[in-house]
Amino acid sequence: MKKKICPECGTELEQDIEVCTNCGYPFETKEEKVQTDFDIDKDDKNETYEDDNKLIVENNEERKDNNTVIEEKGNVLKNKLRKKSVIASSIVVVVLIGIIFYLCSDTYKYKKAENEYKSRKYAEAATIYKKLGDYKESKAKYKDSLHQADVQKDKTAPEIIAQSSSVELELDDSFDASTWVANNVSLTDNVTKELNYTVDSDVDTEVEGSYSIKVTTKDEAGNKQEKTIPVKVENKYTLENLSASVKSVYSNNAIPGLKDIEYDESIQTIYVHVVHDGLAEASVAATYSTSLKTSWNEAMEAIDRASQRMYVQVQSDGYKKIKSVCIMLLNDINTDNVLYATSNGNTVMDITD
Repeated sequence: MKKKICPECGTELEQDIEVCTNCGYPFETKEEKVQTDFDIDKDDKNETYEDDNKLIVENNEERKDNNTVIEEKGNVLKNKLRKKSVIASSIVVVVLIGIIFYLCSDTYKYKKAENEYKSRKYAEAATIYKKLGDYKESKAKYKDSLHQADVQKDKTAPEIIAQSSSVELELDDSFDASTWVANNVSLTDNVTKELNYTVDSDVDTEVEGSYSIKVTTKDEAGNKQEKTIPVKVENKYTLENLSASVKSVYSNNAIPGLKDIEYDESIQTIYVHVVHDGLAEASVAATYSTSLKTSWNEAMEAIDRASQRMYVQVQSDGYKKIKSVCIMLLNDINTDNVLYATSNGNTVMDITD
């Protein structure tokens, strides 16, 4: 069996020894040790309970103090929030009053009208500008808004009116299409008062032919209109040019017995006056002699053919407006009298008939 040692003298003793045989040190019994441990534990627990109770009381007091502090801080915070709420409410009221005054002001209405105009709501803008009366530029903008509202509804194209349905020019004439349009063409529209236009032309007065002038315009609504005016370039119908044309049927450009040439522009006729010595006497003889009449007729047929050739030549030279080339044989005694007249190869008058 394991032995125990005396804590006082160090002597080894049996386990059941209650008092040291050497020094008399008393050993505790199991009952005493349990009682002692119990008493110690009980004291410790009592002390612990007392400490816990004390701590609980202190915590409760501290909690009360904290609650008091929190309540005081809460009251302070509530007062601050109440003041801020009153201030905020006052600010809101002031702002609302300011907004109401602004919404009722001419400044706001003017700005609203401008926004309506920018949004292409011209009728709405015009209504606001009209109510604003003399405020700023309301009157002018009211008129402009009405006009833009009309433009917005406009579906009708402008009208192009030309004083002449066509243009006739002669070779080498000085001609400017834009100037001609400015002087001879007018533009009208049901909404747009001032119309811009463009002019396109291929006219070349150095070359005979058919050309055109195209006028194009567009109103504010985008409605487009075009008009094309035909242009014709022809030879110059001067007496000099026409005379040269009829003379060219003869060699050396010489018409036998030619007195003069006249041009009647009103009826587009060229008159070639010819005088030969003895024609008056020959015409009288042909009147009374069948054989002389035959000779006279043969001579006049040559004159007919000459007038026919002259007419064909004039047309070939580009003088399309000429309707007739007339050769007139004049009385050599009195040139105011005509003995024979032929037009384009056809007898018009014969004194011998």
